[in-house]
Amino acid sequence: MRTSDGRPRAGDHGSRRRPQRPDGEFKTYVADFFDGRPSDRYHTLRQATGEELRLDFDTEPSIVNGSKIWIRGESGANKRIHVSAFDLGPVAGRAHERARG
Repeated sequence: MRTSDGRPRAGDHGSRRRPQRPDGEFKTYVADFFDGRPSDRYHTLRQATGEELRLDFDTEPSIVNGSKIWIRGESGANKRIHVSAFDLGPVAGRAHERARG
């Protein structure tokens, strides 16, 4: 729990997941198996350092592979983030306006 100004309450020693807001390149991977298992599709955020964080969404996102995105979420184990919100930024917004023409 946190106080109204965002500070941890007494007794909260940071053991809970911390909110994240990293940015990077959105990547989608599909692993096909030829032994009858279903394909595995997953998304990552490639950061400027080259490190990739696995992204977990509640619903499948409509984001173009290679887009620059900013995400909000909670970090989990094994470099995974449960995404609560994402932003494509002003550049994508301008491109969307041009597309509508």
